[in-house]
Amino acid sequence: MLKRACARRVGPLSLLALVAALLSGCERDPTAPIQPPQPPPDFGRDLAVRVEQAWNGITPGLRGVSVAVLTGDDSLYTVAMGLSTPWPGSPSLDPSHRFRVASVSKSFAAALILKMAEDGLLGLDDKLTQHWPDCPVPNADQMTVRQLLSHTAGVFDHLNATVFWSHPSNTASKVWTVEELIQFATDNGPLFSPGNGYAYSNTGFCILGGMVERILGVSFREAVAQYLTGPMGLANAFHDDASTENDRIPGLAENTSSYRYHLSAVGAAGSMVSTPAEIARFGRLVYGGRFLGPASVSDMIQNFGGAVGGQAYGLGTRLWTRSGIPYHGHTGSLMNYRSILMYIPSKDLTVAISTHDVHSNWFSLVYDIFDFVVARL
Repeated sequence: MLKRACARRVGPLSLLALVAALLSGCERDPTAPIQPPQPPPDFGRDLAVRVEQAWNGITPGLRGVSVAVLTGDDSLYTVAMGLSTPWPGSPSLDPSHRFRVASVSKSFAAALILKMAEDGLLGLDDKLTQHWPDCPVPNADQMTVRQLLSHTAGVFDHLNATVFWSHPSNTASKVWTVEELIQFATDNGPLFSPGNGYAYSNTGFCILGGMVERILGVSFREAVAQYLTGPMGLANAFHDDASTENDRIPGLAENTSSYRYHLSAVGAAGSMVSTPAEIARFGRLVYGGRFLGPASVSDMIQNFGGAVGGQAYGLGTRLWTRSGIPYHGHTGSLMNYRSILMYIPSKDLTVAISTHDVHSNWFSLVYDIFDFVVARL
């Protein structure tokens, strides 16, 4: 039915003229941006209640959890429950506490490299040796930047291999070079020819970090600051390449493994530190098309892993569907930290969740919060 304000007396117009009149008088300009719905006025309160219920009921004993929800109208909701450390007298966890976000870092690395590609500094289908001529990893002259970003380059993964953790030089204070990490991939050989399979590889992302440093002439930490966190205004997110037990990260939610080894062992694959709020803002900027161009975002969420029989994976991006709703982002697991970034494009909605503890029901907690947020917004 026409709204009362649009109703009018119509004479003997042709059908075509009638349609034109109705469109001009009552319909929204099709070129006007769609305004996102306003969150319910009580959403923040209800989110806090739901997170507390889920934390207590689904993950009893979990030291703490921090949640950030960023809506399409740029409203940010944060909730933190529990304690910030495992030691007596620990302060309560609050939304300003930082976490090691582990492999969520891969989305940062991918966004950085795609931005460099947009700036003409590299091409996604460039061979690795075009930017690192003497890179010793097997098949370096065959694998592309795109394949490294999508885990389809066939690179051995040092971080999930016993040969790395049992290596005599692997001590708590050992500072690794990228070349030393690549040596494990060299010693253990390729998993398959580039482009002919899928195998998750942290080493592959460490290689990408080394490539970025060679192209830009700065450390990967500086590259992240110059290309991502600085322009995005993320003051609490950074690539950690220096922290130790004696040089701790201010505001870090800690556990007994927070400084168990130097993060140079992980490099570009998993060394980011951030609050959930800034992870959510990063996700919305990147996946929501506010930082990268449409073609780059499309590349990030293309299922390159599935195309070769592997996991649903794009460029530094995991691809999921739950209850018929597609969403994407990344998971992270490192030093007893767990994090996840989830962007739901149909709602322009971003959810980031972190903890500094482990629990067998972690993903049940994540799904409960995800389902609640999606249903309410």
